[in-house]
This record gives sequence, structure tokens and C-alpha cells, in this order.
Amino acid sequence: NGFGKTDDVTPAKTTTMGQSGFLSFSGEIEGDISYEAYFNLLGSDVTSATEVAMATKKFSEKLSVSVGRTYLNQGGYDNKNNNFATIILSPYTEHLLPLPSSASMMMVSSSFGNLGKLSVMLADDVVSSEGNTTINKNKRQPASMIEWMGTFGVVTPLVQLVSYDNAHSMQTAIGVGVSAGKFTGYFDYVMD
Repeated sequence: NGFGKTDDVTPAKTTTMGQSGFLSFSGEIEGDISYEAYFNLLGSDVTSATEVAMATKKFSEKLSVSVGRTYLNQGGYDNKNNNFATIILSPYTEHLLPLPSSASMMMVSSSFGNLGKLSVMLADDVVSSEGNTTINKNKRQPASMIEWMGTFGVVTPLVQLVSYDNAHSMQTAIGVGVSAGKFTGYFDYVMD
């Protein structure tokens, strides 16, 4: 059948193909309030189907506050530039991210012009993934994430610091992205 594989390796052999379907909404209310929603059409219920449901209030050109559910700032550029569901659900990489792909959160972001953007996020890390595996076994919370993304012409450095499990565990990501014309590339170093 073209999918031959031995039984003693992970992931196990399969003859199924992945399926996905998403519905996305975004817009502005009153000019300084924006919203974004992203639903997985294959979710088993409304809660599991809602990957993003977030509102952002822009107080000035330099300061904004976001609340709701969104993707978490973790895993460096590799996580930012790829489909979160693919990263999380891949049997090869499912244990690389300490927290689920999206969670309830509050984030404050500040822009510093040419120096980039700094974001501080607090997220609920007491959640369960697919199946019966609990992400935060000790029921400790919240997780905190600090992210800085610079803007220096075609080069965009990235630094992420993630503290989870009630500050008993940490992930650090350092990366650099380059975008020039039709070329886009990035390099990450992620340590957990």
C-alpha cells in the first residue's frame, strides 16, 4: 500500500492522511479595538475547536493589551512560522513545546520603533492535550512569556523567555530571521 513501516518505531505505521479545516475572522471595532478568531472545523466541540478568540485594545501607537485565547509565544521562529497544529500534533515534535499551542492569556505589548516590539504574556498552563495527557501535571499556573522581536532592516532577531510550571521550568529561544525580496529564512536555538 506504499505506507510500509515496521511496528517497533514511533510513530506507529499508518495508512491515514491528516485532515484539517479552519475558519478565520478578524477585524476592527471603533478603530482602536481589534478582534481575531480562528476555529478548527474538525474540533469535537466549541472549546476544542477554538484555537484563537482574542481582542486587542490599542492605547497608543506604542502600547496595546490583548486578552482571550491565542497561540503562545514559545518555540522560537520554528513555532511562529509554522502551523501550530502541525507542530503540536506531529509525533516527531509533540514534546518540544512545554505548553499547549494556544491557551487563555493576557498580553501587554509595547513597540519601540526601530528597536522592535516587547511582549509580556501570562497564560493558563493548566490544560489537557488530546487524549488524557495533562500538560501541567502539578496544576501550577500561570505560565509567563517575555518576547522581544527586533526590526533592523531585513534582519529580525527574536528572544523568548518562557517560565512555566509555577516558575519551576523554563524555555529560552534565541533566533534571527532574514527577509530580503523573495528570500525568507530563520535560525533558532531553543533550550528547555
